[in-house]
Amino acid sequence: MLALTQAGLTAALIMFSIRNRNNDDALSETVTYVNLGATAIFVLFSVLVRFSKVVSWFVCPALTGLAFYYFAFLDYSQDNVSAVFAIVVAINTCYFILALFNEVWLISTSVYAPLLLIYMLKMGEDFTGADGASSETFVRCIFCILLYGVVAYSTEKSHKTSFLSEQSGKMAWSKWLKIFEKFPDGVALINEDNQIEYAN
Repeated sequence: MLALTQAGLTAALIMFSIRNRNNDDALSETVTYVNLGATAIFVLFSVLVRFSKVVSWFVCPALTGLAFYYFAFLDYSQDNVSAVFAIVVAINTCYFILALFNEVWLISTSVYAPLLLIYMLKMGEDFTGADGASSETFVRCIFCILLYGVVAYSTEKSHKTSFLSEQSGKMAWSKWLKIFEKFPDGVALINEDNQIEYAN
């Protein structure tokens, strides 16, 4: 899954770089460096995850950070309609990334929290013209972070529970096979279609 994501992300980053290659502004140059850095990081993740599963803990936070970079800086607009559409897409993208790649809910939430706060402060300052750091902004931000944390925790718990139940089923099956091997007369497991699934 990580290799497929890395390939898709690399293709998207290359296409974005090609589209903006004639643009000489500083932002376009920064985007190129960010794209190259992100590609290098995910290639490195793809290699390192074969040696240590701990690397997979950082896939969701890295993708979330990259998504916020694109939505908070590159696709950011002060136009009301564009901003609302960008927010909807950004939040859905973050939850999609969370559902697919969340491994450690605390790390994912710890990365999401400051990024969301920066995004909300930036929007508050740009749209109201005043300092975006009001108590209302912080309360809304904390509410959103709590929701994200609960979803991250629930996702991680359900993924790990389903993995453990799958593993326990395999262990139980191999345990019964060892018991069946000890019967001197032999045993056959026949399914509902009268086909032999196991015989010794």
